[in-house]
Amino acid sequence: MALEKMKTRFLITVVLLLISVLYVQSQHVYINAEFISIDENDKKVTHIEMVKTKYKVLNVIEGSYDKDTISFYAHPSSIPKAKSVLLYLNQEKNGEYSFLLSTDLKTKEQVKFYVFVGEKVSLEPFEPQSFIRDNAFKAKYRIIENVYGSYPSEIIEFEVYDHYGKPAFGHFDYVLLYVSEGEDGKLYHEKYQYSAVYKTVDGRWAGPLDSEYKHAYNSETKIKPEKIKFLKEVKFSISNYSKEQVNTFFPEPFFEIDTSTSKATAVMGNYVDELFILKLNGTLKARGFTDLLEK
Repeated sequence: MALEKMKTRFLITVVLLLISVLYVQSQHVYINAEFISIDENDKKVTHIEMVKTKYKVLNVIEGSYDKDTISFYAHPSSIPKAKSVLLYLNQEKNGEYSFLLSTDLKTKEQVKFYVFVGEKVSLEPFEPQSFIRDNAFKAKYRIIENVYGSYPSEIIEFEVYDHYGKPAFGHFDYVLLYVSEGEDGKLYHEKYQYSAVYKTVDGRWAGPLDSEYKHAYNSETKIKPEKIKFLKEVKFSISNYSKEQVNTFFPEPFFEIDTSTSKATAVMGNYVDELFILKLNGTLKARGFTDLLEK
């Protein structure tokens, strides 16, 4: 399952790269921004009336954008006016940006953020009542272990949005997941953030070498992979990988490579508390969460 996930995402990356070179196409950008103004005199009417909105760019989280401000049209009722918001925008072929969704960054007292080891109960697609272009899913998971926050029930339900199709974490039985409460009171998966985890011989949960180590913010982390004794061997097929790909995705000494069986066995990794700290200091920091969550 992990192999198929990696192969699929690798092929998607290659295809998108080729398309971006050969054609002019829309691009997504994920930005931490601060509201500046609304221009009531600059309006655009499609099926609804929208006004030009301007934001100061604080941090580009995903995608490419190199200006200090960004403007786009949006319906007045959907425009977030907080000092720090996360904007998810789509760049159209004409170079303009269209508004997809946003999340206000709340104060430490307001934020409801849950990190937990979860067991999949269900993950079903649905049609959202909005103009979101991502694939939408309703997820139901059984909380096996709380890592951060304490959700008041054994079962947690939340919405998931994924640009590439079925969420990658859905291919695993147990995952470390990141879920937060939106402005509407619903729970949402923090986009693309998860770690596949497995039971260890001492009853804890751990994952193999995590990609979060490659995040620029973790370049000087003091956390290091350690030897993990998993309850069951964690193996991945490498039969369809080149030598370079094996070195990239399953590097030694974190994995033991057996060319006779074309298998990579995870022998080093981190327990879930350290996986959370890596995520907190890496991707979550880039998305503006670090100052909101107490370590």
